Amino acid sequence: MQDPAVLWRHIASERLLWAASGDGSHSDKEIQRVIQNANIAVGECLYLETLECTGCLQLRLPFFSAQKLGTAAEYGPLGVDAVLDFCDKLSETLNKTSTLSNVGLYCSQRGGAVLNSLLLIGSFLILERNMCTADVVQLIRPQSQPDIMEQKFPRPWCSKNAWSQDALSLRECLQGFEVAVANNWLHRKSLNGSSRRKVAMAYDAMPIFTVKLVRDSIEGGPYKDHVTFWIAADPITTVVDTSYELDDVLTVPSSSSASTHGSTSCQTPKKGSNTPQRGSKRDAGMTSRIRRVISNGSLFKPTAQSTDPKKDVTQANSVDRPQALKDFANWLKNDLGCVMVVRANFDDEPNLPPEGSYGNFFHHQGIQQVDIPFPDGTAPPQSVVQTLLVEVSLLLDRLKGKSIRKPCNYAVLVHCKSGFGRSMSLLCMLAVALFPDIAH
Repeated sequence: MQDPAVLWRHIASERLLWAASGDGSHSDKEIQRVIQNANIAVGECLYLETLECTGCLQLRLPFFSAQKLGTAAEYGPLGVDAVLDFCDKLSETLNKTSTLSNVGLYCSQRGGAVLNSLLLIGSFLILERNMCTADVVQLIRPQSQPDIMEQKFPRPWCSKNAWSQDALSLRECLQGFEVAVANNWLHRKSLNGSSRRKVAMAYDAMPIFTVKLVRDSIEGGPYKDHVTFWIAADPITTVVDTSYELDDVLTVPSSSSASTHGSTSCQTPKKGSNTPQRGSKRDAGMTSRIRRVISNGSLFKPTAQSTDPKKDVTQANSVDRPQALKDFANWLKNDLGCVMVVRANFDDEPNLPPEGSYGNFFHHQGIQQVDIPFPDGTAPPQSVVQTLLVEVSLLLDRLKGKSIRKPCNYAVLVHCKSGFGRSMSLLCMLAVALFPDIAH
């Protein structure tokens, strides 16, 4: 049955009825007409644009107002924390609803509401029901608008509507969740939606993916370690007090051991003096996957200059922000087990505090620093790609060679100034290198 006045889809196998019409309220006459004409029994109803767990179907980011987010604030896509919170809410609602009834999921026909509500439902089917994207698309695509899965979300930071062929479509966002599930990147029990939001509000950081490491144990059975790669803004933009003093808690290493315990630097456009050379001893432990990415060159095409807005710490309203860089370092070491910090921004970029970035502070706190700055809004140069891949490969080899008598969890923090462009480009490149199947 077609109804031009309302978009809807009945997912009978999951007891879900999605409908978008008018203001999308429970009493919307068009929605009620669909329910009656299709003879669908509806028990509990969720009006998605009033739920706090969905962000009212609008994108919300700590430190950035809706005005600064531009069109993305209304159209999204929604963040992972909202998706996880919605999955919990929908699971709870289904559990308390009669098995003979459906759960109604309603929204208005505002463009962003339609796309984001389908993103939430599709993500639920992938995360909670272990479905693949192809099957999900067939289940949630409204018959009256079959091409909706290919619709693009807008570019962020643009005050006017700005859609781009390079932007993500609804289908591609769902495919991203499918990849995350297949590779066990979403640790739901230890970091659910509300926990992720608290971490983002306090540290402006978020976990992206996890690599498993298997090393031999002394007892004979293998230890399975995990290395989680995080994205963040420059920590100097997050702490309350941007002044700091270096604490010489470790001996500054000589140049011969800098790649193991200290800082590695690669300046652009010149190739840094510490840039590893292919074929050298430092390179010997690299996997064939990482060598292949290096030989293929940069994975990205040049992009237009970034228009990232200035970070506004008053937007977070968080009392949990670290007071000083030492507190940020303690969180990295004690809570995350961080063994490497990668900085993609320059020390003196606009919108950083007057003191600039943090110098080699984390190196003095016992965390390896890899400094590979390149211009905002551009693709990472080949020298940057090669340096990061080699340093990460060496790190993974070192961790696998440790003789600790228990499984361990480690972290690598990759950041640029705002934690959106350069850092995510580098993390995407690392994900392709470390998980080659996701590129197909």
